[in-house]
Amino acid sequence: MDNEKKLQQQVADVTKSFLSSYMSMNPESIRVDIHSDCIIVTLHRAFPPAETAYIQDALSRDRLERFYKDSYDGSKLILESALDKVSHKRITESCISIHPALDKCVIVFSISSNTTKEIQSN
Repeated sequence: MDNEKKLQQQVADVTKSFLSSYMSMNPESIRVDIHSDCIIVTLHRAFPPAETAYIQDALSRDRLERFYKDSYDGSKLILESALDKVSHKRITESCISIHPALDKCVIVFSISSNTTKEIQSN
């Protein structure tokens, strides 16, 4: 297995473990795309059937999206730290985009061009 495929698998494994532990999500499949300045993780069939039925109403869809975004924002530092170790690069930030109608979810991780941790000066 070449280095990029190995890294893609490690990112998928770390992400799947995080999602299961912290967000109660168990996607059917995970696709990882690695670029020079970001990592894009796409989750396929990430939502349970009850939630898929729930989102037929626009207000319910908004609530569900807000719930997942809030859950992710509250614990994303755990995932970012784990990916720092796997990728050997500094994850500067991340965001999640929920698409329940498509049964997909996308997480984008921004990568610092500097591989060393930046120290903030006061």
